[in-house]
Amino acid sequence: MKHSLLILLLSFLIFNCSSAPRKPSDVPSDAVYIEGEDGSGFLQCNQNPAYPKTYHCVIYNDSNGEVWSEGIWAVYCGDFYFNSNDKEIYISYELGRILLRDGRYLVKVQPENVEKYNCGIAL
Repeated sequence: MKHSLLILLLSFLIFNCSSAPRKPSDVPSDAVYIEGEDGSGFLQCNQNPAYPKTYHCVIYNDSNGEVWSEGIWAVYCGDFYFNSNDKEIYISYELGRILLRDGRYLVKVQPENVEKYNCGIAL
């Protein structure tokens, strides 16, 4: 009997205590959960076809699905390209930047001025 209760309790904890809250219905299914300095949210980024070196990103509030931030973003100081479909690459949203697992980060940009964000690196 004790073992049954222990297994039931562990099962409950495993399946109900994830770090990501349930995604509000307004948030797209492909948005990923990220944590940030001011709280946590869901992030959706896709390459911007109009400006291939940029990404259209939306950050949603994790509790109600409201849009916290939306705009055009680009990798700062480095190779502009990354696989935006790789949901494991995003770490957090802090100080107005979207941090990537490989050490780079995205900043909001004006798409027509994206070249100034390469910090003199020949791309």
